[in-house]
Amino acid sequence: MEGDDEMPGPPEDTPESVMRRLDAIRTPSQIDEAFDRGDPYVGTAVIRLVFACEDFDVVAPRVERALRSTDFTTRERGCTAAGDAARVFGRLSPGTYRRLREMGPGSQAEYPISDVLTFVPFRELPWWFRWRKVRSAVLRFCHRRWSGLVDAGALVARPVRGLFSHPRGTRCGGGPRGSGSTRLARTTT
Repeated sequence: MEGDDEMPGPPEDTPESVMRRLDAIRTPSQIDEAFDRGDPYVGTAVIRLVFACEDFDVVAPRVERALRSTDFTTRERGCTAAGDAARVFGRLSPGTYRRLREMGPGSQAEYPISDVLTFVPFRELPWWFRWRKVRSAVLRFCHRRWSGLVDAGALVARPVRGLFSHPRGTRCGGGPRGSGSTRLARTTT
């Protein structure tokens, strides 16, 4: 039989096996070892470290290392950890700021950059992030003004459009307003 010759694939990760693997990566030294062996769950462990550890100097190098990972998933989790670190500590390391800037908006770093602009005080931001914050404030102001002008134009255009959309004598009902007829009035010529 041809179907019997196929080799079985790798076993699926069950929630229990994932939790066991994550439980083995708790301390900063275990996270460093997981980075060295290329563990696929090290990014998740870094996120957990951000919330579990109160020492910023312990957390920051691991977040930066996750951001520099070649593995897409680990780098994505590193971005989440950077945003969470900005929320929890109100600051990031210079290397983390640099890496987020290298990745740039529109990439995996879109939301962490937004978190940095929201939760880190303006005076503590590097110049690029300050520029991004001012730029977003100006764009938001312009968008609100433009939306207001468009809304005002629609308010003015609606009654004016009503004046010119129905030729005289052809309004619904054919008679005076509110006569209750739903048929269009016929005009006789």
